[in-house]
Amino acid sequence: MGRPLNKKYFGNRDEGKVGGFGVASITLGGTNNSTGYTNGSSSQVTIAAPELPSGVTATAKLVTYAAGALTNATTYTSASGTKAAANVTAVTVSQKSTSGSGTGATFSITTTGGAASYSIGSNITITLVNPGSGYATTNTITIDGASLGGVTSTNDFTFTLATFVATTGTISSITIVDQGSGYTFASAPTVTLSTGTQGTLTVTAVATTSGVATGSTTGYRDPTIRAYAYLTGGSRLEVDIIKQVSTRRFKVTDGTRTGICTLASANSASAGQMDIIANDASSNTYYVTKITKNRVTLKRGTGTVYTDNSSNPWTFGTATATVAKILSRG
Repeated sequence: MGRPLNKKYFGNRDEGKVGGFGVASITLGGTNNSTGYTNGSSSQVTIAAPELPSGVTATAKLVTYAAGALTNATTYTSASGTKAAANVTAVTVSQKSTSGSGTGATFSITTTGGAASYSIGSNITITLVNPGSGYATTNTITIDGASLGGVTSTNDFTFTLATFVATTGTISSITIVDQGSGYTFASAPTVTLSTGTQGTLTVTAVATTSGVATGSTTGYRDPTIRAYAYLTGGSRLEVDIIKQVSTRRFKVTDGTRTGICTLASANSASAGQMDIIANDASSNTYYVTKITKNRVTLKRGTGTVYTDNSSNPWTFGTATATVAKILSRG
């Protein structure tokens, strides 16, 4: 055969790597009123398995707030005090006093408008900076008016914790333990929380910016050829290429089955067939019927830029009128 493909383009290699992506992080959204979770638990958070064969499922662990911490579900009402004439933009402040035993919370407070009584949502905005601990709803917190442009205690700002304060087991963040590998992120893998009460908290997986080594929490890998095959006893599935046998035949695995398959000029529909898809600059499709290190032979799918059985240079980058783009992962 012509010059064979570089093994770095195969998903299943001696280095133990696989194409696709890992899970870089999990973001929290919605209103966080979760309860009943255990700090450091990895059994209460599950990330769905990767789509690609030989991929490794990502793992994570929970971080919870201290009991009585303030969260983004905490709201504030009943503002009192006389606002100073001077406006303050995003100053970080801590409490002067509290009616309860809570400590450690800090806030970013912005004031607007002229001298008047404080009014949350009108002339004062509160953003939580540090959650603190030991608070309860109905507690009042007083901020020193001197931090807000005031000069006397009449300029102190007092507000009430109106809704949700963290209980034991409210999730504050989710830490990735192993990024995993083999995720396509055609849609983000599902993250499932168990045992506790999730409430209105939402959790979303975020992809790594590149693929990763199996079992590694960091690392970069080259793009790999996206291939599909129909192995005996199975169906058309995305596969890892293990070895190039000829310009038209490859040894592949779907994670359960392994065999040698021949490139087809359509979606592989019977045992022993495989397909690799290329695009032109308009993302129209072609089937690769032969491939070497630098060139591919193509059969038209939805595209008409390249003629049937034409031999063209190929790339993982941008297609041109003469260079086809091979679909990749990672």
